[in-house]
Amino acid sequence: MAEEKTNWFTVIMLWLAGIAGAMQFAKFSFAFDFLKNQYNVNSLLIGLSLSVVGLIGLIFGITISIYISRIGQNKILLISLFFGFIISLVQALNPIFPVMFFSRILEGISHLGIVVTAPAIMLLTSSKKHHSIVMGLWGSFFGIAFSITAYAGEPVMELYSISGLFFFHALLLLIIFIILFFLIEKMDIPHNESDKISFLTAHIKVYSNWRTFSPSMIFFFNSFMYIALLTFLPGLTGDDKTRELLSIALPLANIAGTITAGIVSQYFVSPSKLCIAAYMFLILLICIIKMSFNNNMMFVPASMVLMMFSGVIQGSVFSLIPNISLSAEDQTNANGAVAQLGNLGSTLGPPVFSYFLVYGKNSVIVIVMLLGILGAVSAMIITRKIKAGKI
Repeated sequence: MAEEKTNWFTVIMLWLAGIAGAMQFAKFSFAFDFLKNQYNVNSLLIGLSLSVVGLIGLIFGITISIYISRIGQNKILLISLFFGFIISLVQALNPIFPVMFFSRILEGISHLGIVVTAPAIMLLTSSKKHHSIVMGLWGSFFGIAFSITAYAGEPVMELYSISGLFFFHALLLLIIFIILFFLIEKMDIPHNESDKISFLTAHIKVYSNWRTFSPSMIFFFNSFMYIALLTFLPGLTGDDKTRELLSIALPLANIAGTITAGIVSQYFVSPSKLCIAAYMFLILLICIIKMSFNNNMMFVPASMVLMMFSGVIQGSVFSLIPNISLSAEDQTNANGAVAQLGNLGSTLGPPVFSYFLVYGKNSVIVIVMLLGILGAVSAMIITRKIKAGKI
């Protein structure tokens, strides 16, 4: 049930809700060393406090998408935003580590509620002719959250320490909650009053339906390499200045690719075909990077274009959801599957890349090529099924 006209103000506010949700990851990533020194606990525990937010999505991504359809997407989003506000306020008080760690588990629930419902409501408040553009915009939320946190986090922490960082995040969530309360609280959003289903049944329902499973299958291979490439690709150059440049430039290139994908898939190429092309270009670019390890004039632009095409894949996947999942329930379930397999890829990717890096730089090339091939093949399968009318 899309609107005849796109309500761009509501769309932007929902996009900002996604950015605020992604900052639940970004703020801990940015403050990682500070937290490690402040709490003086094992680095593994601090690392777990960072990743546990994604772990919640990995475990409950599908389950929450099923029950959202019963409760109402707008209600879940507003509850998740307000819950996130309370959690950030608690974190701003510098609680003891067990309380901080428990707050991160709760924050994972808030994060999942935001990222599953916000894109579905964005589609409901936009015209069908803008769906791909809107989803391309949505797909940029994670990269933008990390870029904003990296840019604004340091001055905030210099003035107000880590408490200030958490407080300003809480304030942002509260402002977005208040605005969206008046925009979407009374929206007539279709929902399903079906009986409760089990954890296993919920997963079978989503993963046995090509409409809800397809986008997450294509997305998994990109999510496996996304954070790993942002983390390790700058280090493949031996120059410190080049490494610093790429650390800033790669997320921006990724954001540009994600937004571009929304426009291209809206007017020129279907999202699934765009995914095939992006994965093929990604394979080509990693080969160019292989030949330019000792040539920064080639390495830097090749790395940036590679991350841009990674963004194109991400934007195309989110554009694919309204393209093949016509009902609000299917779109919510597809977003849940993307959240689940995306978190699985993000969880597995960095340690796998880190493990094989001990065998040299070429291991990164091999892993990315394999992921690119698998991603392209999965997108080809989906495209063929769409063409045959099986999706």
